[in-house]
This record gives sequence, structure tokens and C-alpha cells, in this order.
Amino acid sequence: IGPQGATAIGKLLGTLAGCRLTSLNLDDNKLRYAGIVEICNGLSTNKQLRLLSIADNNINAEGGQVLAQTLRVNTTLETLQAGKNYLSESMPALALALCRRGTCARLLDFSTNRINAT
Repeated sequence: IGPQGATAIGKLLGTLAGCRLTSLNLDDNKLRYAGIVEICNGLSTNKQLRLLSIADNNINAEGGQVLAQTLRVNTTLETLQAGKNYLSESMPALALALCRRGTCARLLDFSTNRINAT
């Protein structure tokens, strides 16, 4: 779907208050940075989505930071699958810190990411 399709999905996630969608799989859709920004815009106000899978989308470190910011305000997402991307080493630590405060996901998948240990 790419970034353009993500724009439409992001708008739907953010504007459909009565939407019953609880799971969204966007694996391998070439979202990249621009696409994850759009998805996160919708997620910041969405109160229904419980599972988001965005594996294998070439999401870079900057996209990971946008996602981390979104996880601070979205308290309903329980499962985030973000494997096979290019997230920075700070993304998992930030997401786990948010979970410890009870404001984030219960299951996080960052498998096969380009995360360097320092």
C-alpha cells in the first residue's frame, strides 16, 4: 500500500469513533517513514485497535521514534509486531519503559531488526 495507502488508513483509524477494528496487519507494505507517520497520526486518537503488525516495512530509526511517541498517548494497543525493520537501539528500551508504567503494549516483537548493542 505504501505511504499513500497508509495516509488513508491513518485517517480512518483516527476518525472512525465507532469502528470495531481491533487488529490490523500491514506487514510487508513498504510503509517506510512516511507511512508509519500517517499510521501513528491515526493511532494517537484511536481507542479500538488492540493489535498492530507492521513487520518488514523498512521503517527507520526516525520512524521508530514517531512510533515511540505514539505509544505514549495510545493506551489501548496491546500487541505491536514490528520485526524486520530498521529501528534504532533506543526504540525497544523506550517501549519497554512505557510498558512498565502500564501505558503501552503487552506483547512487543522487535525480531530481526537492525539494533546495535552499545
